[in-house]
Amino acid sequence: MADWSYLVADLRSNVILDALELTGVKLTKRLSTADTFTATLPEVTGLSPRGNPADLTTPARLAYYALRDGSPFMGAVLWTSSYTSSSRSVSLGGAGWDSYFDHRYVLPLLPSSPTLDQIAALQTTFGPTTDLNEVARQLVALAQAHTGGNIGIQVDPANSGTARAMAYYGYSLTSVGDALRELSGMPGGPDFRFDVSPVLDSHGRPVRVLVLGSPTIEQDGAPHVFEYPGNVLDYTWPRDGTRMTDRAFATGEGSETGAVIAVAADSSKTADGWVLLESQQSYTTSPDLSAQAATDLHAGRGPVVLPTLTVRGDADPQLGTYAPGHTARVMITDDFWRRTIDTTMRIVQIDVDPSADVEAPVLTMAPVFDLT
Repeated sequence: MADWSYLVADLRSNVILDALELTGVKLTKRLSTADTFTATLPEVTGLSPRGNPADLTTPARLAYYALRDGSPFMGAVLWTSSYTSSSRSVSLGGAGWDSYFDHRYVLPLLPSSPTLDQIAALQTTFGPTTDLNEVARQLVALAQAHTGGNIGIQVDPANSGTARAMAYYGYSLTSVGDALRELSGMPGGPDFRFDVSPVLDSHGRPVRVLVLGSPTIEQDGAPHVFEYPGNVLDYTWPRDGTRMTDRAFATGEGSETGAVIAVAADSSKTADGWVLLESQQSYTTSPDLSAQAATDLHAGRGPVVLPTLTVRGDADPQLGTYAPGHTARVMITDDFWRRTIDTTMRIVQIDVDPSADVEAPVLTMAPVFDLT
């Protein structure tokens, strides 16, 4: 059974303030989305010899870390705490480092006393040859250059391979978090993951990092292997056919009989006995409606599955060796199927309950088309 421990640190300086005994801990790590953390600090009296329990549970001032067998697994900004006197316990809630950047705007350093019209006129621009990962690095660096805004994020030097001109204007007050997610969602845009390094620094403190994809985040070496039965204890295979389509319509500008509409169709499924399913999307700014219709048809070519795997944390690959973005080979032998499933998937979320009697992380895999 793994040994979990928890540290609390100052958010700005990363100075470790105390080690705490937490219960009911729930950790969720995600790809290109903020991690989440919930826990309870029980029986606060006498648990914190180095500090006041109220000070060690102050929202927006602290960072909490979860370590597995002494190796940093996750870090989060503490955003909420709620003390209950009858149980003398504190409920805690936090989110990953990207949640901090949801509270920061893309702005250059401000004048000391800006006039009412100065903020709106400010702009931060990147030329058309700027790699999207460099845009992400500069956005984080700019946010951390403001007084009080540096939380010590170390940024990945990798490039995405996609360049694009980007501009952020003061009048928009775009959050850095939204800007990073926008970059990730662009064609060829990078995966990103705010995380902690698995190795402590020379002062015994976890290191906060931003991992950037090229454009996807991948592990070194071969895919992780998960097999049922085997190191997979349980799995779910939820299938959703509500967005399936055999005939896709893409509508452009115009109204009534003046509207322009493109259609793309695939008769293979109806020929195989499926019912005809149709879909429609509007693209008022698209120059190629036929291409959009073909894209929509391809995207709806079958039921979508969002598999989850409940795995053994103490079996290879052990918890901590895989992360959101990593690729896994998944093999399933089950009489639900007429054949063995053997396919490659990407991990997009990891849910961990360190307080459970058995360490059994739940992995959510990226959507795949149904394999039946």
